[in-house]
Amino acid sequence: DDDVAFLCSQHAAEILVTIIQNSLLNSPVMISLSSDPALKRILDIASLSSSASLSNDMSREEQPEFVPHESKMTCAITVLESLVLQLGGYGAVGVEGGAVEKTDETLQTNLSEIGPHTPPPLASLPMHPSSPDFSQEATTADTSTLVSHLPALLQDLSALLTHPVTKTWHTPAQYTGGEPRLLLGTSRLRILRLVEALVLLGDASVDFDLQHSNILKHCIDLFWKFER
Repeated sequence: DDDVAFLCSQHAAEILVTIIQNSLLNSPVMISLSSDPALKRILDIASLSSSASLSNDMSREEQPEFVPHESKMTCAITVLESLVLQLGGYGAVGVEGGAVEKTDETLQTNLSEIGPHTPPPLASLPMHPSSPDFSQEATTADTSTLVSHLPALLQDLSALLTHPVTKTWHTPAQYTGGEPRLLLGTSRLRILRLVEALVLLGDASVDFDLQHSNILKHCIDLFWKFER
């Protein structure tokens, strides 16, 4: 049953987000979730990648559709967003110490460290992100595996933001003369939040892939399209 499967995914996502937000970067669970095969599985579900369905012996006709409401896809995106924020240092705990107290002063310091997000010039960026070194066992979670999957992820998410089916998403709204109004949808909103988390990473390799993807343009287009 689809409803039961979604509820299971929702509960699993809530548990994973709680674990991620309260785990050290050098903990086994963070190292596992930020590397393959766990990360690849999350990415496939979050981007509706065909490999996620076909790996479960699901035919192409049975692959999940892109829907505007909450789904297994949005659950995976929520987990991925939390993971990215934790890797970027915005979680509840650090690497060695215990929980970080989120005071107003701490939050202000974090914001000042972020500053205006100005991407480095293309000349200073690597021609291609270096692949993660699997010859050594990871001792702390990092973004290396995520970066290796990022070009494909951004391509899939960008295609979802402009998917033809989104033109059929409408919401009954007042003061439109009875005309249906286009709906942004929870699923696309989750994608936008994930892109925001990637920007907050401040990682040169991530910025490189974002600059060479059209996903930021689609995000801006959606902002103007749904400004009201």
